[in-house]
Formats: sequence, structure tokens, C-alpha cells
Amino acid sequence: MSSSSAAEPIFPEDTPHGMASAPSASPGVERPRRAASRRPKPGFELPLLVKELNEQSSQFRTYLLRLVYGLLLLGAMLTLFVRGLIRSGGASTLGQGQLVFDSLTTFQFWALNLFVPAVTCGCLSGEKERNTLGTLLITTLTPWQIVLQKFLGRFIPVVGYICMSFPMLAAAYSLGGLSSDTLWSGGLLLIVAVAQTTALSVLCSAYFATTVEALLGYFLLLFASRLGLSFL
Repeated sequence: MSSSSAAEPIFPEDTPHGMASAPSASPGVERPRRAASRRPKPGFELPLLVKELNEQSSQFRTYLLRLVYGLLLLGAMLTLFVRGLIRSGGASTLGQGQLVFDSLTTFQFWALNLFVPAVTCGCLSGEKERNTLGTLLITTLTPWQIVLQKFLGRFIPVVGYICMSFPMLAAAYSLGGLSSDTLWSGGLLLIVAVAQTTALSVLCSAYFATTVEALLGYFLLLFASRLGLSFL
């Protein structure tokens, strides 16, 4: 064999300087790594809240409860106007805005104690009845995140009930005898009442095994709290 046909180095030690040549990186391998590095980091997400709102928006019961609540509000408002006309001898209801406002807010405080449990007490007890609570617990959500998003998923729709009363409260303000500070403070107290009743309903839903037990527990706690406040 001629000396010109020198054997190529077989082992890495046979390469110049005794070092193995670094394998060339394949562009096809680097491309996914670069794409992964350019992938945006996950932001603030509330997946369970979105799921709860989507499910409620597709249920017929949600719109039925809103309709019933709106009709009750309208009936209460008409009753107050008729009573005001009768009390004033059919002359006018001007200057009776404070009376209409107090009656409407009192009616809503009692109505919320009936409607909020109907919307909220099944948020966690329903998961227990369907045997899907374990699926939620094995997700990346912590128990506190599950409870918080369940609370918000019920709190946000119920605030819509309060928003239905805002035009009627504005009508009461237009009658006179009602200050703007009282109007705003009344609306704020209604929202606080919604948050309180929703939190108590979520507590009962998390503690009891079924929705019926959660409803009974809510009304027992409500009765006990009202009875305790009466002795103070």
C-alpha cells in the first residue's frame, strides 16, 4: 500500500493535539431548546374560577334565580310606591326617598339570606357528591386556592343581584329626602352582606358532605347568630 493513503484516525486520541473533536450540534436539536427558552412564563391564572363561571352561565337555574329576584325587587318597589301614595293621600311621594331606600335595603338583606345559599352551598359539597373533589385536590391548586376560587365563582354572580337594585335605589334618591352618602353607604353594605353570606355558605359547603346538610347548617348558623345578637 502506498504511503499517500494514510489511515484516518479511528480513536479520539489519534486526532491532532490528542483531543476529540466536539460533535457538531444539530440545528434540529437546538431549535426546540431555543423555542422552549422563548416560551412565555405562565402569568396570574384562575382556572377554577373560569370553570365555575362558565358552568353557571350555561345553567338554566342561574337565569331563573335572577328572574325571580328581579321580579321580587320590582314587586317590592311597586308596593312601596303604592303605600307611599296611600299614606300621602294620593298627592305625591316626594320627600319619601329615605323610607323607600330603607325598605328596599332591608328587603334585600333578607332576600340575600335566601338566594345566596341556594347559589353557593353546593360549590364544594356538590364536588363531594359527584366524587370529583379528589380530582381537584391532586391538581396544582392548593386547598386555599380552591376555596378562594370557589368563593369568587359564587360571589361575582351574586353581586349581579345587587346591581339589579341600583336603578331602584336611584329612583328612591330622585324622590328626595335621601343623601348621597346614605345611598353609597347602603350599596356598600349590601356588597359586604353578599361577601359575608357567600363566605358562610362556602364554609358550610366545605364542612358538610351534602348540599342539603350545607343548607341546613347555614340556616342554623344564621339563626344562632341572629339570636345571639338579640341578646347583646
